[in-house]
Amino acid sequence: MSGLVYLLGLCLVFLVGNVYAVIVARGQIINAFSFFSLELVVKVLLSTAVLSLVVGEAPSQSPELVARVLGMTLIFLLGAMAGYCLKGPARQVVRRSKIFFSVTPKRWRLGRNLPAVASVFLALAVACFILLAWSGGGGMLWVTDPRYAYQHYRGGAGPFYVFGQFFLYCSFASVLFWTRGRRGALAKVVAVTLGYSMLAYFLGSKRGMVTMWLMTIVFQSYFIRRIRVSGMVIYGLVLTVVFLTLQAAYSGYGLISAVGFFDYTDNMVRFFEMNPQFSFMRGGALWSNLWSIVPRSLYPAKPDVYGLGYITEMVYPGAAGRGHFLGVLPWTLFYLDFGMLGVAAGGVATGLVLRYFQLLMESSGNLVVFLLFVNYAISPVLKHVPGFTLMVLVFITLVLLRVRFSRRVGVRQHPFENRGRGRGIVF
Repeated sequence: MSGLVYLLGLCLVFLVGNVYAVIVARGQIINAFSFFSLELVVKVLLSTAVLSLVVGEAPSQSPELVARVLGMTLIFLLGAMAGYCLKGPARQVVRRSKIFFSVTPKRWRLGRNLPAVASVFLALAVACFILLAWSGGGGMLWVTDPRYAYQHYRGGAGPFYVFGQFFLYCSFASVLFWTRGRRGALAKVVAVTLGYSMLAYFLGSKRGMVTMWLMTIVFQSYFIRRIRVSGMVIYGLVLTVVFLTLQAAYSGYGLISAVGFFDYTDNMVRFFEMNPQFSFMRGGALWSNLWSIVPRSLYPAKPDVYGLGYITEMVYPGAAGRGHFLGVLPWTLFYLDFGMLGVAAGGVATGLVLRYFQLLMESSGNLVVFLLFVNYAISPVLKHVPGFTLMVLVFITLVLLRVRFSRRVGVRQHPFENRGRGRGIVF
């Protein structure tokens, strides 16, 4: 089949899946599947290979391989839609997610003192930023030219950058929840978002600023006033203009060239070109991801290449070992292990996870769940946080909040009874 047929099929599945997702979310346009599928389709459409296919120009890459990538993406999205339709398994897991519904006195007090929580997170973000500027060698460049510093002075100071961004997200989310239920909440939310977007500018990443606004859209729709279709169209146009402007400004390309700067599809085509006789890893790629939770300081023999790094290594040998990784599509890891069947199964698993976080957001709606929802459905705010460090942070949080596991789900609330409104449990 031609690439255009796969592309039309992908767009059709995207539309059908989103209609279904809105219906099961009781008219909620902002939902896990919609955001995830939109980002996937945008990554595919705004690529040089697909743009050439659409406008009828002779592509610089093999049309057959472009069609192959589009076909795999279609299979993955079909699987994700099928998994999202399976409400039963996700619902059962939500009912067993006791940690998100149990309430302790300390957790309740923190939820009522969110300005202090936000201040602590902001102080941690500032401390990480100072250490980043000092240890990475960028110095005042992080203030005068953040993008240049981002591109040239993160080496050796990556953890400070990652945690600086992570703590900034946590502070921002804490302030958002502080505005919940207050008079003029929407105006406060917009003002807060503008302020934190300016702070995110100094980290040199356009995605960080866009993520702030995406978090605001989710927060408004779930905790202030549900966004209607007309509002979503306006938000979409504004975000598109802002993102493309940032893309053009940061990349140094013109606006049209910046649109085709998304190279996820092109990278997968290169992988197929350079590895025509690729042998599937039979689970090795997925298992190798466990290395992400092992600190290199504790185990110096930790391999440089694992998980998605295999793709970079096969396309540009040695690049992954130097810390440079290609942007790839979300089905890549599943393909490395089991080919087309792995892509389909991975899509179903992804859909189940998305439905789980959607139900969790609808039934709990506290700050922690909000961050998890944003991370897995919208923008991976936890993606680059070292796995081992994240596990330690989770353990410390459980101890500090004195969360206890019981046979019952929750103490004050029960899943599917609390709709995430009001100002009850917020932390």
